[in-house]
Amino acid sequence: MSRISSCGLGIMVIGLLAGCQAQPGSAKNKAGSQAVQALPDKGSPVQASQGILDFKVKSLEGDMVYLKKYLGKIVMLDLFATWCPPCKQEIPLFIELQKEYQDSLVVVGLSYDQTTKDKVQAFIKKLKINYPVYWGSQEIAKQVGLRGIPHTLVIDQAGRIVSSYVGYRPKEVFEADIKKLLK
Repeated sequence: MSRISSCGLGIMVIGLLAGCQAQPGSAKNKAGSQAVQALPDKGSPVQASQGILDFKVKSLEGDMVYLKKYLGKIVMLDLFATWCPPCKQEIPLFIELQKEYQDSLVVVGLSYDQTTKDKVQAFIKKLKINYPVYWGSQEIAKQVGLRGIPHTLVIDQAGRIVSSYVGYRPKEVFEADIKKLLK
């Protein structure tokens, strides 16, 4: 392998582990994942004035939808972009989790792409995404302190944020959160 391709591979691996953007100002939580400082306290009830599930998002077709329609289920809110390699790597994991836990979980994708609806829909079709995808909003990005993608929030059945992960995580991390919430 040439010196240039070895260097390029190293940079790519670092990018996959760190997410698509740097996360300045973030801190590690007990599990070693990135904790975003702008989030409400872990386990805090969702408040109408600040709750993630109280936000309206726009469907790819242009309809406005309240995320609170998913209260009562575990919600995995995946903030992603179609051009982001770690995002593309995580999406198949979310597809599997949606299939395996369909009675108690809903994965919700929020696309932060600056592209057309047709390109995002083609991406959804190509990856066979089996969960709803909406346009991400600046309000939600601000609320969660979005500094890098993928950024996944795990929200319990009552609407409390229980985990926040910036950057790629293996399926086992998300599955552990789901199993805790199902007990």
